[in-house]
Parts: sequence; C-alpha cells; structure tokens
Amino acid sequence: MIINKLSIRKQLVLLISIVVFFALFFASVLIYNFTVSSFKQQLVKDSQSIAQMIGVNNQSALAFNDPVVAREVLEKLRENPSIEVASLLTPSRSVFANYIKGERPEWIIIRNNYKGKNFEFSKEHLELVSDIIFDGQKIAVVYLKISLVDFKEQLSELMRVLMFVSLATYVISLFGIVLISKLLASPILHLARVIKKISIEKDYATRVDELDSNTEIGVLYNGFNEMLKEIEIRNDEIIVAFDAISEQKNEIEDQRDYIEEQRDRIEDQSQILKKWNEDIMDSLNYAKTIQNNMLLSIGKVKEMYKDLFILFKPRDAVSGDFYWFDRMNEQFIFSAADCTGHGVPGAMISIVGFNILNQIIKYRQEYDPHKILHQLDSEIIKFFRKDEHSNRSDDGMDLAICSLDTETNILYYAGANNSAYIVRGEELIELPCDKHSLGTDASDFIYDEGFSLMQKQLIKGDTIFLYSDGYMDQFGGPRGKKFMKKRFKELLISTAKYPIEEQKDFLEDTLREWIGDLEQVDDIIIIGVKITT
Repeated sequence: MIINKLSIRKQLVLLISIVVFFALFFASVLIYNFTVSSFKQQLVKDSQSIAQMIGVNNQSALAFNDPVVAREVLEKLRENPSIEVASLLTPSRSVFANYIKGERPEWIIIRNNYKGKNFEFSKEHLELVSDIIFDGQKIAVVYLKISLVDFKEQLSELMRVLMFVSLATYVISLFGIVLISKLLASPILHLARVIKKISIEKDYATRVDELDSNTEIGVLYNGFNEMLKEIEIRNDEIIVAFDAISEQKNEIEDQRDYIEEQRDRIEDQSQILKKWNEDIMDSLNYAKTIQNNMLLSIGKVKEMYKDLFILFKPRDAVSGDFYWFDRMNEQFIFSAADCTGHGVPGAMISIVGFNILNQIIKYRQEYDPHKILHQLDSEIIKFFRKDEHSNRSDDGMDLAICSLDTETNILYYAGANNSAYIVRGEELIELPCDKHSLGTDASDFIYDEGFSLMQKQLIKGDTIFLYSDGYMDQFGGPRGKKFMKKRFKELLISTAKYPIEEQKDFLEDTLREWIGDLEQVDDIIIIGVKITT
C-alpha cells in the first residue's frame, strides 16, 4: 500500500487529519439533525398551544353553535403569517369555522391520523390535529396547516454556520497535527534504530538515550532500558527455574498417583449412589402405579358423565393432588383436592384423603357436599391425631366437591379453602369456599360453624371448573412471573368457548407456552364439566 511507503511522520499527519475530518463531519451531521429535531419538536409544541388556545377561545361559540363568532376569533390568526389554514371542527369532524390565508377558497382534507401521531411534516407544511377537551368530553377538533418557510430559513442559516465552524476547526487542527507529528515521530525513529541494532548485533548492553522527562516518550525510553536489564536477569533465572521445574515434575507425578487413587474411590461411591438412586426411582415408579390405579381412568369417568375433561399433571412421579368421581342414580359427584406439599409427602396425604372420601360416600352413602366435607375434616384430624393433647402439624388438604343433579341441572357445592367457577358465556361466576383447610386447626370450625352448602341452577352451555392452585402459581411468561388468579379466570372464559374435548388441549398448550424453559413448580389439576342438556 502507498501509505506504508510514507514516513511515520507523514502517516501520522495523514491518519490524524482523516480522523479529524470525519469526526468534524459526523459531529456536524449530529448537531444538525439534533437541532432539526429540536426545532420540529418546538414547532409542534407551539402549534399545539395555538390549537388549544383556539379551542379555549371558541368554547362559547361551540356551546351556542355560533360559527360567526368562531370565524372572527380565527381571523385573528392573520397576525401569525406562518399559519395558512386553521379549521374548527365538531367532534364528528364536520367544519364549524375556517380561516384560510389569502382570498382564494381551498379544499381542506383532514386525515383521521398521521401514522399514529396527531401531526405530520411534509416538504412545505406542518399539519396538526388537536382534540379540545372540556369537562372530560371532546367538544371540538382544531386543524392547523402551518408554512415551513421560516423553519427552512433557520435551517439554512444553521447549515452555513456549521460549515464555517467545521472548516475553521479543520484548518486549525491541521497546524496542530503537523506540530504534534514532529514531536512524536523523532523519538520514535530513534527508538526504532536502536531496536534494529539490538536485533542484528544481539548486544543487550546497548541502551537508548535516557530522557529526563515525564512525558510518554521519556517513560517509553526509560522503560525500554529497564526491559533490557530484565532480559539479562531473566536469562539467569530461567536456568534456576528449569531445575525447580524438574523437582516440581516429580512432585506432580506423586500428586497424580494420589489423585488417581481418590478417583477410583469416588467411582466406587458413585456406583453405590447410582444403585441407591435406582432403588429410589423403582420405589417412586411403583408408588406412581399405585396412585394411578387408585384414580379412575378418564374412560371410566366418562361412563358416568361424558361431557367433561381432566387435566392432571403431577410435578413429580407421584402427586399431592387427586380427583374423585362417582355417580348414584341422577347424582354425579366430582371433586378436586390439593394436599399439603407434593411428591411423596403429598401423595401419602392424597391416598389417605382418597380412601376416607371413598368410605364417606360409597359406604356411609353421604351425598351432601357440605356434610361430606364435615366428616372428611373430622376423619383427617383423627388419622393424624390432631387434638388438644397431641402435637399439631400442617398436614391437610384444600378440596372442592360438587354434586350435580343430571335431571334438573341443579349443582350443589361446598369448598374447603378451594372455590369453584362456572363460566356462562362471557361471564365467570365464582362459587366461594369456606376459608378453612381440611385437617388443620379445625375443632371450633367443625363443631360450631360447619361447612357452607351452595345451590346453583345451571343452564345448557354452562361449564363448571374445579382446580388446584398449581396452574396459578406456575412461573413463566416473558418475565418469569406467576400466572396469577386474574389471568387464570380470563383463561377459563376463553377455554369454555371450545368443545369439551378440546378444552384440555387448549389449557395444556397455554401452560406449555407459559412455562417455556422453566420447571413445573407444583402439582396441577383442573376438572371441567359442561352442561349440554
């Protein structure tokens, strides 16, 4: 390249002058663009103020439907020669009063919007539309068409000033560049000659002339001389270090033998842990089989009532959530339960709750939801020995249970800290629960208050949803937040629009998209029952 044939001094002058030129050029462009943007913003702000003033001054004319007074107010805009058109419009955008600069008539075309703004710049004009609000209502719309002649004259003057300042700055910079290059190049050339001599003659005793200066060149000279001294010293140190490395090599070999011994011990421990893990997983899988056999299959449930779905997603191999279905003549009973915890502890409580629920409904033949909860609460307390003489624990469950009369479509509901929803068209009806978990601090509640029974007449098209809190507590989405109850309600309204056989897929797809790459945090169960007759 031609630049490589030039001296260092000339290269410095050329490169620095190019950098300064482009720096001045881009700085001028940025200043110009920033100023243009500022001018435009100020012009829009001033125009909006004029539009608001027009609206305020014409409130009486608008109130009394007097366009003559409005035109008289608009005529005062002749004092501002930049305003070519000013129109006062009704909220429906029909013309109430006009001001047009000059004598000739002009068609006024006002667009509904300007690319999402209330104004737009063309080559010659600024067009602006501003709503006039009074007492919270839009009473008028002001349209302004403003000439940009003065605006362009200001920009032309700015361009001339920037060009003059940039040219003057560049000329001054050239003189400075020539002077700086002379100061920098001479000592660098001297240092290059010394380095060349050392590389050819291998004479490390050679030194550059020391400078009694704190400048960068002085520091460079002194540092270079110090480096030559260090090279001589390091050569001797390398020999000593070589012997030390040999000794370290022997030590490293001994350490390697020790590490290999430890590795073999770790591998043995790893095999033991692997066997333990296999045993644990076998036990979990067997427990999962037991729990799956305990719960009815969807096929068996649909033999009782066909228009339903079950979304059941345990977090681990076994679940702390469970569902329960049974039918006695016209009474279809269904329930969703959320036991304390998840995994093995939750699954153990769910098995206890499931079996007690079987005894109450199938063997004791208790079909009233609130009475079922009453007995279930008592039995859980007895099972875990929760009384005034024993230690209390937090083992329990939240449960909602419904009994649907399939002949009359009357729904009977009771809930222990777990409500139910009915979606009717675009409306979501919440069936409130008693704020009490089964099996926890219950004695006063059981014997003094009892559980509430709610009765609801359903109509064709209604969908009843029972659920646990796992779906609402799931983290995900773009910000890794919880799904939350409000979003869950909106989702159920959207879900109910689909046929019952598609609702489960819709909920699963939404959950999968929400979780993304995160992990499921809790067991999830949702039951949907649709009224079709």
